[in-house]
Amino acid sequence: NGQVKVEPIQAPTVEIWEQWQLPQAIKKNQISLFHSAANTTMFFPPCPVVVTLHDAMSHRFARNWGRRENFYWNVVQRKAYTKVKKFITPTLFSKTQLIGELNLPSEKIEVISHGISPDFKKASDSQVQSWRKKFNIHQPF
Repeated sequence: NGQVKVEPIQAPTVEIWEQWQLPQAIKKNQISLFHSAANTTMFFPPCPVVVTLHDAMSHRFARNWGRRENFYWNVVQRKAYTKVKKFITPTLFSKTQLIGELNLPSEKIEVISHGISPDFKKASDSQVQSWRKKFNIHQPF
C-alpha cells in the first residue's frame, strides 16, 4: 500500500536481534517479503527472504574475529542462506566469490549493480586528458 512504518527493535546482541526479535516483528507486522541488505539473514525466516550479499569477506574474516563470530558467520549464516529465496550482489566478481566460497547456487544469485546518480556523466576525452596531465597518470593504469 506504499506506507512505511519504522519500528525500532532493541536487543542485547545483533544475533538475538536478528534471530529472535526480527522474526517476531515480521510476524507481528504480517510482512510478506523481507529484504536484508546487510549480508545476513534469519535462521527461521517467517516469510520469504531476499539477501544482498556484497561479497564473502565477512565469512573469510570471521575466522579471525573469534569463536562466536566464526560460528555465527560460517555455521549459522551459511545454513540460513539455504532458506533464502534470492540473493542480490553488485558485481559478477562477487557472484563468482559467493558461488565458490559459500557454495551458493548460481541460479539464486542476481547481479544488480549499485545505482549511479544522474549527476555523474561520462567525462569528455579532453577532460580525461587534462586530468591525466594534472595528476601525472600514465597508461596502463
